[in-house]
Amino acid sequence: MRVSIAHCLIIILLSLPLFSQSPYQEIYQKTFFKGQYPQKTPILFRAYPVYNGNGQYTVYIPVEISNRFFQFVVKGETYNAQAELEAHFKNHKTGAVVSRIWQTTLSVNDFEQTRDKRRVHFTADSAALPPGKYDILLKYRDKNGERSIAFSQKLTLPETTDFYASPPLFYYPDILTFQQNFIPITNYPSSLQMSWDFNRDMGLFLQVWRADSAIIPVKIELINPESGATVFRKDTTFSGNNHLASGKVVIPAIVLYEGKYRLKTMYYFNGDSTRKIIPFDVVWFDKPISLWDEALAVKPLQYIVDETEFKALNDGNREERAQKLREFWEKRDPTPGTPFNELEKEFYSRVDSSLARFSTRRKLGWESDLGKVFISNGPPDKIDDHSLDPIPNPYMRWIYYADGKEFIYTFRAVDGRKEYELIDSTERNL
Repeated sequence: MRVSIAHCLIIILLSLPLFSQSPYQEIYQKTFFKGQYPQKTPILFRAYPVYNGNGQYTVYIPVEISNRFFQFVVKGETYNAQAELEAHFKNHKTGAVVSRIWQTTLSVNDFEQTRDKRRVHFTADSAALPPGKYDILLKYRDKNGERSIAFSQKLTLPETTDFYASPPLFYYPDILTFQQNFIPITNYPSSLQMSWDFNRDMGLFLQVWRADSAIIPVKIELINPESGATVFRKDTTFSGNNHLASGKVVIPAIVLYEGKYRLKTMYYFNGDSTRKIIPFDVVWFDKPISLWDEALAVKPLQYIVDETEFKALNDGNREERAQKLREFWEKRDPTPGTPFNELEKEFYSRVDSSLARFSTRRKLGWESDLGKVFISNGPPDKIDDHSLDPIPNPYMRWIYYADGKEFIYTFRAVDGRKEYELIDSTERNL
């Protein structure tokens, strides 16, 4: 019996919204075998404050909602989603509450877009607040169903008279146009603030308020806290109008390996300086999940290496084996010197697919004959399936074409399509 990863290996994403309220976290952990791997929370939000002078802040509330979290209804040829969002800011000192309530809608023409976890819907609003400490409560309610969720977060807006630097607003530099009247940036902003996507350029939108009209020199450094090395540095200046100065900086994906970083920003004004340090993690959210399990990352390699090399990969303690695995894929990286290894991603995507498509109650997909061929060769160019034919020995053939040759793998079908056994492999010239 074939089973999917969703049924036998991981916790379904949409089980998360059973909780009515919880402290906000950008990342939650999903279970895979005996380990866990990180995923973005299906609703991401943050408070992005901009000081306007005269003791007032405009606090923008950018929200990203995963398409998979929406509940869609079909109208004609479109799939439509509607949701209501509430943001409540409670002042610690006075107890006063400022609230914003707004609606958002999403329409797509393709059903696959409704289930694609990589697609998100962006919406935002803003609130005017005086300095103080606040508790933020964000509520989400799907208007097409019963799904609802609430998150809490804290915010401090300091008293200021001469200078205020807003925290960095991350954005996607590869998406150039974005029109929202209440977000002060033309690129597509992100609601992330403590993490960033691996293998993607990272945009930083920085904004400062200053009492004078001087140009603000700025130095930006990205530091690896483990080694102490500065992996990126940019010296620039900000300028603007009406006491607000802003600038954009792009940190290229080529320097953003998986791991922890510190973003240090130095602002210079009136012979003085202010330093801001923001920690964040670079996370490969769509990493093949088999790569999160050390044993599973090594075991399928037996199909592509000889016995001696495979034994060497399994020798040593956990740290030594992890280092050997990294070195194994670094040697085979088609783009050396970059964080992303295309060959590694392809191999473990095949392992994931074999788990999802070919696992049975008795055997995991990567261990099956179908899985072995799939991992080694990828999806077949042609399938000749006679698994359910009324013949004495039902079978299925996978056919590959490469280098002027045809490669045919024949599998015996056991009990319908419940299991397959490789009985023959043939190579012939075309």
